[in-house]
Amino acid sequence: MSNDHQNICMAMKLITYKANEVIVKQGDKGDSFFQILSGVVKIIVSKKIDLGMDSTNSNVSVDVSFK
Repeated sequence: MSNDHQNICMAMKLITYKANEVIVKQGDKGDSFFQILSGVVKIIVSKKIDLGMDSTNSNVSVDVSFK
């Protein structure tokens, strides 16, 4: 195993989240990597839709289950 791989493994820690707990919000600084071992994750991405002079927000939601 390379030093990079060893450093990554040594830095990893197990974190358990509660139901409906927000893990990361869109726009947050990307300073973490998540590996989901089990459970269900809901991913919500907001995107701005340009409709000319008026703009509205739209949400895209995806449920992902891991066993």
